[in-house]
Amino acid sequence: MKVEKLKKAELDSYCNSLGIAIEKKKKAELIKAVYDYERAQIDKAIAEGRCLELLKTKIRDIS
Repeated sequence: MKVEKLKKAELDSYCNSLGIAIEKKKKAELIKAVYDYERAQIDKAIAEGRCLELLKTKIRDIS
């Protein structure tokens, strides 16, 4: 998902769905938080050997 194209309210909602705190954060900070969250998911999958599972999940989500 291209989070840069979301409006602030949409981005707030998306961050809430991911469990990212949004209090008093600007749009740029929220975008960075989303990317940090995604990177943490990737790092965790690599550490646990679940890369293929994560990839399949991401493909299913965008299709």
